[in-house]
Amino acid sequence: MLTEITQLVNKYPAISLAIIAALFSAIGWGCNSFYQIIIDNYKQKRELKAFLWKEKISAAKKASEFYLEYLGFINLLVNQLEALETGKDENNKVADNLEAEVQLLSTKLKAFPHFEHHHINIFYDFNEKRAFEINRENVEILGQMHGLGSSNLSNEEFSIKLRQCITKIKNNYAELAQINGGFIVKVRNDISNYL
Repeated sequence: MLTEITQLVNKYPAISLAIIAALFSAIGWGCNSFYQIIIDNYKQKRELKAFLWKEKISAAKKASEFYLEYLGFINLLVNQLEALETGKDENNKVADNLEAEVQLLSTKLKAFPHFEHHHINIFYDFNEKRAFEINRENVEILGQMHGLGSSNLSNEEFSIKLRQCITKIKNNYAELAQINGGFIVKVRNDISNYL
């Protein structure tokens, strides 16, 4: 068979060279196309990873800002409650201060410019069940505190019940601050693994 090919090449050199050139061109084109497909696939995966990483960083920034604002809100509430608990309530202003601070910060949190901070849940599995339970429990305790004012309790009983409510709320807020701080730590640790 090799002798027959050699005879054809000798008999028709121009056609044979054209066929050989076309054959090697086709092989080269096929290899180049295969190589380009592999490179394009690799580039696409890399670009997708880069895009997702940018989205993850953006969501982490927005969530961190929100959680830090929320922790600031919790700190202000706890400070006011401590003033009420320790009797440093100057001219009964704690209730007014609490109401003003809650109003200001709840408005601020509702109008938070990065409401997309919830996108963080796409990338992280934050178990917020306990945080929701704490918030619900605090609303109930605040309702109880409000009801204390209209109850017929002696001053001593009123003080004891008020301190119990304040202590429970402070403990709840401390746990809530720890939960939200844990979210931030989890995000920071993940980001530091990429740096």
